[in-house]
Parts: sequence; C-alpha cells; structure tokens
Amino acid sequence: MTTLASPAAADYLVVDADAQVNGATLSVVLKAFRIPQQAQNLLKKHGLPANPDANAWYSLRAWLNVLADLGKEYGSSTQYAAGLHIVEQCIWPAGLRTLPQAIESMNTALRCNIQGGNIGYYRSHPIGPNEIQVECFTPAPPDYESGIIMGLARKFKPAGALRVQVTPEKLPANSSAGLKRFRVSWR
Repeated sequence: MTTLASPAAADYLVVDADAQVNGATLSVVLKAFRIPQQAQNLLKKHGLPANPDANAWYSLRAWLNVLADLGKEYGSSTQYAAGLHIVEQCIWPAGLRTLPQAIESMNTALRCNIQGGNIGYYRSHPIGPNEIQVECFTPAPPDYESGIIMGLARKFKPAGALRVQVTPEKLPANSSAGLKRFRVSWR
C-alpha cells in the first residue's frame, strides 16, 4: 500500500451538508480496529452510535470527521484498513462476477450507501487489457478510497492473476479537492 496524504476534516470536500451514510458503512471502522472499544469511542466522539444500525442513516459529515480522526490518531493505514472492509459490509449491486464489473459498479454502490444531493462520483475506464483507471470525486480520504478499491480487487481478482495492485496516480496541482485517481492492474 502506498500512503497518500490525508487532509484534515476541515479540508474534506463536503458536497451536501445534509448527506447521510448508512450504518453498514459506519461499521467498517469497527472492523479496522483490533480493539473494538477504540472504534466505538471514535464513533461516539462524533455523535454517532457505538454500534450503528446497518439500516439506519447517519450524518456524512460526522462520518468524514471519524475518518479524519482515524488518520490523525491511528494513521493512514487504519483508514486503508477500514476501506478494505467496505466490500463486505456495504450494499453492492447484485450479480457482480468480475473485477471490471465490480469497479464499474462503484458509483451505483456509492448511491446505495450514501444519500444526499451531490455526493460525488466514481468513474472508470480501461487503460489496457489488465488495467483500469478509477477516478473518485468524493469527500473521503485517499487512503480509505485506496482500501475500498483494493478490497474490490482482492474479492474479484481475475482467475489466473497472481496479484492485483492499486496505485495512486499523481494529479495536477490545480486539481479540485476530493479528486483522486487510481490505477488498478493485475498480472
């Protein structure tokens, strides 16, 4: 994993102040810690329940603050670990069988797990026979996004592939806050 610079909570792109995230998404922070009490304290610190209801909706802003603190207090590798669990915890379209299908479904999954007005997007396009570029314009930190994509890559690793890799791509200096790009490859 390549560690990416994670902005402070105040630096996150907040696309809709009334946006909400489902409890299934919040539960990934519980999976990222070996000691659940740490995660529960972090959720409570931001006004979220220690044991979120998977079917309830909570403040996206509070969730982004949890992710920011996760990086600040426990490191970007913990943000990445939380992202890895998204593929197992959250709602995904049915019938996914391949890595390209899974990556293509990320925008749909975003809208299943976060509700609100303009909440960002995921876009992807093939670069070659074994490479896909993923562009994210979301308020989540880069390491969390990298973990989500790697979680998908692991779950849907193509048959015969020995490994999958998710590599952040450098963006121009004048890029919008919240924009991230990753290259997914398999060999």
